[in-house]
Amino acid sequence: MARIAGHYVPASGVLLFAAEAAVIAAAARAGFFVGGDSQGHVVAVAVACAVGLQLAFYWADLYDVRVAADDSRKGRRLLFALGATFAVAAPVTLVAPVELRGALTFALAGAGVGAAALRAIAPWDPLRTRLMIVGNGRALDTLLTELRHSHDVVLGVERDASVDLVTRARQGNAQVVVTAFDDDSFGVPAQTLLACRFAGIEVVEAMAYVQRTRRKVPIELIRPEALVYDDGFTPGLASVLGHRAISLVVGGLIALIFAPVAAAVALAIRLDSRGPIIYRQTRVGRGGKRFTMLKFRTMKVDAEKGTGAVWARKNDPRVTRVGAFLRRTRLDELPQLHNVLRGDMDLVGPRPERPELIATLANAIPFYEVRHLVRPGLTGWAQIGYPYGASVEDARQKLAYDIYYVKHASPLLDLIVLFHTAKVVIMGRGAR
Repeated sequence: MARIAGHYVPASGVLLFAAEAAVIAAAARAGFFVGGDSQGHVVAVAVACAVGLQLAFYWADLYDVRVAADDSRKGRRLLFALGATFAVAAPVTLVAPVELRGALTFALAGAGVGAAALRAIAPWDPLRTRLMIVGNGRALDTLLTELRHSHDVVLGVERDASVDLVTRARQGNAQVVVTAFDDDSFGVPAQTLLACRFAGIEVVEAMAYVQRTRRKVPIELIRPEALVYDDGFTPGLASVLGHRAISLVVGGLIALIFAPVAAAVALAIRLDSRGPIIYRQTRVGRGGKRFTMLKFRTMKVDAEKGTGAVWARKNDPRVTRVGAFLRRTRLDELPQLHNVLRGDMDLVGPRPERPELIATLANAIPFYEVRHLVRPGLTGWAQIGYPYGASVEDARQKLAYDIYYVKHASPLLDLIVLFHTAKVVIMGRGAR
């Protein structure tokens, strides 16, 4: 894993991205010359081909090693990404000067062939980390559950802390030993762990390993002292100012761009059902402070009169016809830009919850209040990492992502969340 501005990024993805950019640019250059252009546009075209194709690959999840190494999924998504890129590029080619059209066509074809060839021959197995695990109890169960969703190779699981880890690790050519114990100690004699280190085998505690590979902090793996002594949770002044600047600048631009859309939504709500256009609801923000959050109304008037505060569910009968569309496209969240600009919220952060539900969640989920260390967000790390939550268990799972965000908050992570949110919204994933 590579750590950039405090955020963990898969080194395999970084290497693949860099290699792919070079291959696409080189293939585009070759195609451009084959097409017969001599006017010096080659650099701009090569860069445009790399950016366009790699953006499409990102949206198709092709930088996820689990997808990229799966032949069936990789093939379908690669065809989708290439087709989408060429569909967007075709009109550009048609309106280009006549003398450039042939060169552009050959450049695009070369870039596509180069990218597809690299994906076909790239060796994925060397990118998989080989693990030896030693542990017991709930911590071990949690670790194994998380590893089911990773690309790592688990060579063996030892529940006996006295085992000769060095010998076992060497037998399987393990790169990392991960310890997972319920008690406050490592559960393995220090000399054993030191022997692993001196043998060139990395030793990592379960919470740290899940944090850097899955980019979340499961509640079951947290010890209070880890939150006290671990790094993070205290961003510098530059990070704080950058975080707020992104909220103000990007939030203001989104508000201006979507103002006509907001006006059309308001009219549609008025024509569809009786009641106010804007729905006001009390939410809990940074430091436990309450504020009034704004949304376009998506439910019938007095929808919770007989039930009180409850989570939304699939095919919720309380939702209006226009409301269902607004939730699916996330347009119901547009009025929250007002909360962002006035300082109640930021663009990125844990989603603000209702005080009635927080009382239940804080009693049921340890460390729940950690999410109130920062301003809540219009979108967040948990929103792109986990589907819509409608239960205490869902809230527990999302808190694992929220704690990761609070711990590693930075302008870079904010930009990653915003970029990924755009993909989630356009693809219509996770709405309810």
